[in-house]
Amino acid sequence: MPVKFLDDEAIADIAFIIDSDTLEGIFIEACTVLFKLQTDIELLDANLVFPISLNASSYERLLYNVLAEILYYKDAELFFPKSMDIKLFEEDGKFVAKGNFHGTEFNDELHTRGNDIKAITMHDFYLKQIDNAWQAYILIDI
Repeated sequence: MPVKFLDDEAIADIAFIIDSDTLEGIFIEACTVLFKLQTDIELLDANLVFPISLNASSYERLLYNVLAEILYYKDAELFFPKSMDIKLFEEDGKFVAKGNFHGTEFNDELHTRGNDIKAITMHDFYLKQIDNAWQAYILIDI
């Protein structure tokens, strides 16, 4: 799943495009990019599990919500994930994500701080199917 960072996209933002053969691959890779931008995930344990249980009106909006959930856990709980598992499906006309983030509580003495991500930007945000593959464009505010 290649990730292409777009250096000239914005000054105080980070933009990237993800391509994947699967929808789940897009979600996992997008979340992993956020994990890695915030800290060195190799230094994190996976001793805490935070659930993912979200729904939305589209898979595009669901991707946005899952990414926003990472930022919520960071800000509210000091929880920094290093990995995740996720299942995506449709139920009762909604698009659903169920799974878990695996990580640990951030500790300044043990972990390094990377970018302090403020928000996922909706400007030009997209998730689309291209033939038998998926692509997402994500712009984050730092």
